[in-house]
Amino acid sequence: MHAGDVNFAGSSGPTARHRPRITAVVSAKYARSRFGWYRSPVTVTIRCTTDGASLVGRCPAPVRSSRSGAERSATRAILATDGGAATVVRRNIDLDLVGPTVTVTGPSDGATYAGVMPVPVCSARDALSGVASCVRTRASVGTRTTYRATATDRAANTRSATGTYRSAARPG
Repeated sequence: MHAGDVNFAGSSGPTARHRPRITAVVSAKYARSRFGWYRSPVTVTIRCTTDGASLVGRCPAPVRSSRSGAERSATRAILATDGGAATVVRRNIDLDLVGPTVTVTGPSDGATYAGVMPVPVCSARDALSGVASCVRTRASVGTRTTYRATATDRAANTRSATGTYRSAARPG
């Protein structure tokens, strides 16, 4: 606003800024695990809404993340033609695309044992999201025992190890 003087007439115009709105929505092929981790690439979709003034430029393009990592974030900002601005920050995007390593200790795959039979033990490691579980199953038919160890990390990725072993004694 200008009140005017001897040389210029007074003027007025709108001085209010219209603040646009911006939101970010995370999506992935698989939902977040109960521990808060994604196990597939994520896309952060940006949505913009004007409020009386158009945007300078376009609404930002979606952000795609396809590399494992913890505590990632996406930040985007928009500006309206009248100077209004808005920023969105999407934090805590945890992405683990790699399954845990799983090993079985106890019996050796393909071995034959006499006497006391070894018990398979499931062991797992996951360097990023951590191990949620390691479950071992086994079944015997005659002298042959088959086992499977399945490890699941906190992102819900799974890996398994399997094997068989035999008893030298005939079932009686």
